[in-house]
Amino acid sequence: MLTLCLVIVAGIALCLLLLAHGVVGWLSAQKCNDRRCTIPVSVLKPLKGADDDLEANLESFCRQTHGQYEILLGVADASDPALPIARKIANNHPELPIRVIVGECPSGLNPKVRLLRALIRNARHDALLISDSNVQVDEFYLSATASELEDPGVGLVSNPIIGHGDGTLGSALESLQLNSYVIYGLALANFIGKHACVVGKSMLLRRRALAQIGGLAKFADILAEDYLIGRAISRSGWRVVTCPSAIKTINKTWTLSKLWQRHLRWSQIRRNLGTGGYLLELLLLPHVWLLSAAVSAIVNGVPSQLGSSHALLSLCAGAYALACVSEIAAIARWSRQPALNAKLLLFVAVRQFGQLLLWSIAWSKCEVDWRGHKLRIGKGSRLTDPRRAPQQSRPSLARQIA
Repeated sequence: MLTLCLVIVAGIALCLLLLAHGVVGWLSAQKCNDRRCTIPVSVLKPLKGADDDLEANLESFCRQTHGQYEILLGVADASDPALPIARKIANNHPELPIRVIVGECPSGLNPKVRLLRALIRNARHDALLISDSNVQVDEFYLSATASELEDPGVGLVSNPIIGHGDGTLGSALESLQLNSYVIYGLALANFIGKHACVVGKSMLLRRRALAQIGGLAKFADILAEDYLIGRAISRSGWRVVTCPSAIKTINKTWTLSKLWQRHLRWSQIRRNLGTGGYLLELLLLPHVWLLSAAVSAIVNGVPSQLGSSHALLSLCAGAYALACVSEIAAIARWSRQPALNAKLLLFVAVRQFGQLLLWSIAWSKCEVDWRGHKLRIGKGSRLTDPRRAPQQSRPSLARQIA
């Protein structure tokens, strides 16, 4: 009976994975809206440290074909190594309205939200584009994304992500994870489940929609502010859409430790956002279920309706190979890489077991390590300081132009 149940679950998981691959293939073939958009946009770039290719990432936003936009580059304090790079970008492009903001909002445990609140107060336009520092885009990205707001019912626009970079093993595995498990989950949630699942690498939203849900102050102590902002805007009556224009997230020098910490933190976030949805993530791991069914067949035998043990093991092996080949094809098409090296092909075959390990550990771990901040995460990804010390007063919000 156990073998039969495992075979059924493995079949469902395999079908879901193949469906996700199909959606990702369809998404990669979509063409962006090429009409010229006139909606003015404020691009908000919260910076922290000198990320991989930071200068090139920021330069890509200075080459946009969009008619009217400004760029606000923000750092929390003047000692941040990203500040000289931000100033260099501003000096290199006097033709663009680029401002460098030094300072952050003094309240809240989420450092990104503190910095974004400072940037929004300095933004001039109604359309606000939140973009992470490790994002690199093509010249049509801003116009294509902003054109989605020409529909007055749209309150937020997000973009799918492509992991880019393989300078280290950690970087290669990070790209593999983003181009497989992460994009599959987003594809199933947004395009099949019609669920507003937003990743904060790229979020274009109306200032009015943000104000309607309480502004960023409401998310000052929330780790998954991007996802919850998307859900809140959707629940308030606005449409949340995904623009086909994909963005690259650059990760060239990642260590295995950084890779592990990020995806463990993301697993903890998803667990604290909802137990039901987190349990359903197991259905995105057909490799695990197929191996479990094969082991059960060897140990417990095979029910008569499934045929012989040899036939079932052959079926599991064939299904495993199909899942691997389909995943390799989906990754290659989505990441636009002609081929994967032998090491990554091996990791495709075992990646899901590492994901299961992360999934399991997240149940018992309640602290996150985020850019040097050790915080406790609770229900709804709410953050608390485990030291229970009163929050130190921070410098007043700076409105200076560096």
